[in-house]
Amino acid sequence: MSADEVLTKALSLPVDERAEVARELLLSLEDERDDGDVEEAWASEFRRRLHAIRTGQVHLRAWDDVRDEIARDLANVNLPVEAGSLMPSMSGIRSPSSE
Repeated sequence: MSADEVLTKALSLPVDERAEVARELLLSLEDERDDGDVEEAWASEFRRRLHAIRTGQVHLRAWDDVRDEIARDLANVNLPVEAGSLMPSMSGIRSPSSE
């Protein structure tokens, strides 16, 4: 049976059965993926960050403090607004690579 035939039959099923077919198809894709490299990369990154915290290489801050600081910084930003637009003009802003 071709993929088009399977799809046609699947689309004719009631919604709950289509959902089950879709779920099983998605699960079958997960089974075939090899996430070992990704998982090891995240585990390595986690170990690196944990080491940095434990050795005092980084300073952790409370989210409330960081959020308040960001809000203050954004309140002090004066971007020029182009006429007829609610969006700030980006024409006067340079990226670090252009300096």
